[in-house]
Amino acid sequence: MNRWRCWSLVVCSLVTACGTKANPAFSCSDTPCTDPNFPYCDIDGSVGGIPEACTAVTCTAGAFQSCRGDNIALTCNNSGTSFDEVQCAHGCDAATGCKLCEANQTVCQNGVVASCDANGVQTSTTQCPLGCFEDQPRCRDIDPSNHLGTYLDMNPTPPDLDLSTGDWYVLNDAAGTLSGPAGAMLIVPNYLVTQPAGGPKIHVYVVNNLKLGSVYFAGPNDVTQSQATAFLAAGDVTITGPITVSGLAGSYADTACSGKMGYSTFAQANGAIEGYGPGGGGAVAPGSTGGVVNDPNTGPPSAGGSAFGADNLEPLVGGCQGGGYHNYSTGEIDPFGAYGGGSIQISSRKSITIAGTMNADGGRGGGAGSGPGDTVTQGGGAGGSFLIEGPLVTIAANSTITAIGGDGFGCEPASEFCGARGKGGTASSAPTVGGSIAFVTAAGASAEFYAGGGGGSVGRIRINTPTSTYGADSSALLNASVTTGTIKTR
Repeated sequence: MNRWRCWSLVVCSLVTACGTKANPAFSCSDTPCTDPNFPYCDIDGSVGGIPEACTAVTCTAGAFQSCRGDNIALTCNNSGTSFDEVQCAHGCDAATGCKLCEANQTVCQNGVVASCDANGVQTSTTQCPLGCFEDQPRCRDIDPSNHLGTYLDMNPTPPDLDLSTGDWYVLNDAAGTLSGPAGAMLIVPNYLVTQPAGGPKIHVYVVNNLKLGSVYFAGPNDVTQSQATAFLAAGDVTITGPITVSGLAGSYADTACSGKMGYSTFAQANGAIEGYGPGGGGAVAPGSTGGVVNDPNTGPPSAGGSAFGADNLEPLVGGCQGGGYHNYSTGEIDPFGAYGGGSIQISSRKSITIAGTMNADGGRGGGAGSGPGDTVTQGGGAGGSFLIEGPLVTIAANSTITAIGGDGFGCEPASEFCGARGKGGTASSAPTVGGSIAFVTAAGASAEFYAGGGGGSVGRIRINTPTSTYGADSSALLNASVTTGTIKTR
């Protein structure tokens, strides 16, 4: 009888054997283990205690099992059914597996920085979510988009920030005040940063672990002073929402990307009012044009704003405003219509988990009044933007992130006196033109005819990770133009 025949069936847990059963039918003393149910040859018995036994294995992929001799580590394979033999350059430690360094060394290997003492014993290990520099050695650090890394460096031990209970408002005021329930006021390290041309100022908040629940992002009550928002987190970020990023928190007002003004005039036929719809705001795409009132004196439609901003959101900017209104009979001028959606950047050194709702939709064009001179119509604002970046980004089940364009002014349903709204752009559809209507002389001199305003463009979602990939549950909805990129490190 062969003395090396197999004596047991071994089922392994994460680190040690969890049960054995006598089974003399399988041995690897003379031949390999060919039965897929017993794939691993336990040569020295270090797994189950019986040398040269073919064994069945159940383990966690990548987990260290034990050392074989001084220089080989047994590590669970990718399928969790057997062990790979890993040659250790610096020897195998029975507690941790392959030693990463030699005496008095600090090294970077496989995304871990390890230090060894004078006896070659590992004294510390640091997991590096973004990898490490082998020639220094040290962990790589996130280099937040829009050149904001210096503000992380200025705050080596920032505070945790928990806005997950009650309703909170990020005011983006001079002090960087966070206003909460029952008059609560919080202030964390914050800075107002000027961006290059083409982007609003960014209000930067530096924190450790960050929790965001019901949070409304506001800003100075003047669209020309709109401020984007950035959170730089040294720790983990958890978002349960609902998050609302208003137009005053990072939208843009510019003659190129904002919709062109609509206008009103008296009809030459009988003095009735004719109102031409304003254009929608631009972002990923141009906004749509406004509608017209068709009569022999019809003027050109008001154009939508041009496409604006970059997919990588550098500079960080939201959607552009819809067009406003010019009343030729009274001289009243309001150049800008509905706000575009705002913009926010969230950068983490560790992880970002989104399990709720985030909204940066463009504003909807409105209008009111019944007589000449007191109706002001608006084009729809373009969708805003979200820039999300970290070593690990996860979007949980039933989460929603939207940055769609706003509808222009109009009537639902449309009538002979009021055109249909131009619809805002979405991830799957372009913005639509405001509805045109026909001028009818018989309606009389007191009649008012208003064409619909154009819809605003869809906005952006940008996600940066080490591999340009992120985890999203199949039920999660991202309604915007979504792009991914590689996170920058330093």
